[in-house]
Amino acid sequence: MNKALQIEDLELIDLLKERDDWTTNEVRDLIKERFDVSYTLKQVRVILRSFGFRYGKPYPHEHRRPKNAEDILKKGWMNR
Repeated sequence: MNKALQIEDLELIDLLKERDDWTTNEVRDLIKERFDVSYTLKQVRVILRSFGFRYGKPYPHEHRRPKNAEDILKKGWMNR
């Protein structure tokens, strides 16, 4: 595999790990903006699968939930 492509692959993986709620369209747009390469949605899905990413059904996020909710829960649980 071409070394430049490997570096771009690693950079793309790092970018994708910044969020956990990407859509295929968003990934395609990101690749176009960042690397100036156009892919079809099918090609993007193949790329994502090759990186080990999988589809998942999004679930609604509670807008009132504090960002540190898990820490609050752990502290409360440990104080019992």
